Formats: sequence, C-alpha cells, structure tokens
Amino acid sequence: MESFLNNVLQPIVDFANDWVINIGPTIGGEQIAIMEPEKRQFFVQTMLTTEAAIRTTLMADLYLVLGDSGADGSWAVRIYYNPLVPWIWGGCLMMVFGGLISLTDRRLRLAIPSRRKQAVAAKPQ
Repeated sequence: MESFLNNVLQPIVDFANDWVINIGPTIGGEQIAIMEPEKRQFFVQTMLTTEAAIRTTLMADLYLVLGDSGADGSWAVRIYYNPLVPWIWGGCLMMVFGGLISLTDRRLRLAIPSRRKQAVAAKPQ
C-alpha cells in the first residue's frame, strides 16, 4: 500500500493549534480514500491530543496516526493495518442471533413447572 502527502494545514480552530495532514492511500496506483489524522495543542492546558484517521472496510481497518514533527518540518505518520477486525463485530451479531433463536424453543420459554406425581401414602398394616 502506497500513500502520498498532499499538504499540511495550519490552525483551524481558535482554542487550539491544529495540524492536519491529508493522506491518500493508494492500491495499484488508484486512490482508495482521503484520510486526515490530526494533532491538536490546546492553549489553556498546553496538552497535545491526537486524532487518528480510521477507514473501515468489510475486510480490514486502516488507522493513520500523526506523530511528532521533526526539526526540518517533516512529520512522523504511523500506519496500522488490521485485517478482519470488522468480522469480530459480525461474530458478536451471530451470537446474539443464535441466542434469540434459542429463545424460540417453547419448552424452555414457558416457566410453567411440570406437575409431580403425588406420593401415594403407604397403607398401615
């Protein structure tokens, strides 16, 4: 998977310095998405936060995280490719569906206790 950097945008909001990089991952020369990971520095608390760019498909998740900037103006970008993560959610839905099907069994759904046979009293001899 190849990618290219388009540009770096400077402050967007008034309460923080906000850095955004547009990244367009490509497969075989064809661009599949435009992703924008962000890094913000808030003025009041002087705290840095990072916003990951996430692209989810049926087969995988792609995460892009903007790292620190270098002295020469370059940026570190971490790329995480996690295959088959959405299938975990599909497995959870399948278990819920199976549980709902199991509730349709009439014998287990009704809470009527079965009657026990009365014990026959022994005749005195």
